[in-house]
Parts: sequence; C-alpha cells; structure tokens
Amino acid sequence: MHCLRTYTSAAAVVGLLAAVGASGCDEGHTTSPAAGASSGAAGGAPRGPGATMSLVRAPKQRGEVLVSGPGSPEAHGPYVFHGRYTVRFEQADPEDPRQTFAGQTAFVAYAAPQQDQADGPGVVRLARAAKRTGTTTVRLDGRLWVNVSFGDFPYALRLTPVRGG
Repeated sequence: MHCLRTYTSAAAVVGLLAAVGASGCDEGHTTSPAAGASSGAAGGAPRGPGATMSLVRAPKQRGEVLVSGPGSPEAHGPYVFHGRYTVRFEQADPEDPRQTFAGQTAFVAYAAPQQDQADGPGVVRLARAAKRTGTTTVRLDGRLWVNVSFGDFPYALRLTPVRGG
C-alpha cells in the first residue's frame, strides 16, 4: 500500500509540473519571417504578452513587418527591406497599464546585417526612448535583422513601407 501512495504522489507532482510548464508556452511572438511575421496575412488573433498593444491588434498591411516579444534581448528576422519605412514601437507593462516608462530603461532596437548586432556598418537605429510609444522614419535596404537590445517589457515594432519612398 505504501508503494501505491508514493507512486500516486509522484504522478501528481509530475502532472502539476507539466501543467505549470505548459502555461508559459505559445507566447505568440514571432522571431522569424518563416513563422509569418512579414507575410501580408493577419494570421489569426494575437496572443501572449503583446496581445493588448494596438500595434499588434491592427491588421498588417502589404509589405509591413511586425515583430513582438516579451522583452530583450531578442532578434527577429532576417527580413528584406527596400526603401523608406515608418517605424512605430509600443511597449506595455502587464502589471501597470498606466505605466509611462519615463523612469524606465530606454527601449532600444536596431536594424542590422547580423543577428544581435547593435553597432557598425549598416546598422540603423529604429528606436531609443523611455516612453510607451514612438515613431520615426528610416531608410532600410537589404537583408536585415530587427534586433531589440534593451527593453524590460513586452514590446511590438511595426515597420510600414512609405509609399513613393
């Protein structure tokens, strides 16, 4: 009888650990274009830490690149860019929806020829700000990674081609 109780307790612990481990799966952030980040399709309802951000909820337009993640560091891509892009970023604090990020570490992202590259030839800054949202316009050409080097909160970056750019 003692062996049966031990086996049952061990099975319960393994089942509990499996349930806890699975709860963090399927975060819904994309780290490669093959997973659909640069396709024209919306790809279903957003899930995970960035799902509440407006940049993630809005349908993707043709040619847009949309990446999101739970925090830094993170590398997305590579993607092929040609021309000028409007870059918008957004970050959110799941524990404080009113967070302004003014007293937080700046969110920093670059487009770069190599994964995890933050400086050197061909690197273009996409964002560097301690605030909830930001927008800039940049010129990007070639096969580039979108590298997020700093950011403690869930984020989204949307790169939209500028028509005629």
